[in-house]
Amino acid sequence: MGPRDRKLRELEDRKKYILEKSRELFFRKGYEQVTIQDICDAVEYGRSVIYSMFESKEEIYSYIYLDALEILITLNSSIDPHSDDFDAQFMRGAENLYRFYADYTDYYKALSYFNNNSMAYSKIPPALLERKKFLGEKAGEPFAVLLERFMQKDLLRRVNIPDFINLFFSAVIGVIGLFIHTEEEEDKERIRSFVMLHAELYREGLKK
Repeated sequence: MGPRDRKLRELEDRKKYILEKSRELFFRKGYEQVTIQDICDAVEYGRSVIYSMFESKEEIYSYIYLDALEILITLNSSIDPHSDDFDAQFMRGAENLYRFYADYTDYYKALSYFNNNSMAYSKIPPALLERKKFLGEKAGEPFAVLLERFMQKDLLRRVNIPDFINLFFSAVIGVIGLFIHTEEEEDKERIRSFVMLHAELYREGLKK
């Protein structure tokens, strides 16, 4: 490895270290309570080092957003888009969204934060937005294939599939959001029942 490659490796390792420490801070304190100075203190680097790699706190947090989409991709791999049981696979997708919230709450909150905060979303660099778009489409792909198959069989109403998936995912996130920071957030089974009820309404609304 030459000097240039070694330097690039060192910079990449430093960036990963900053992201790891920032993730720990965000998960422990909450995004709103973490400042750039907190991150500087955690990694023992000055602001100039942080800002030489990241434009803002939002950019650092957006990497957790991308990690959240990777988790959702893994969860949705359990959907069998070639199954003949549309109802079961559709509801599995809803169950996956609930499990994403229940089992990966900190990642869920990162995804929800950017989905509901246009100002923060606007600070995500273009390259990361492209990555986000790719991962988002991949997360919804099993759902999209499932819907397309049953539309071709003329068993479902014809809808714009990407728009429907975005609407459905946003609706489920919205339902879960009603419980966050309330006393009812501890009642996970109640949250799940509301998610599944809304999923049933969307599922039945698709049918002819």
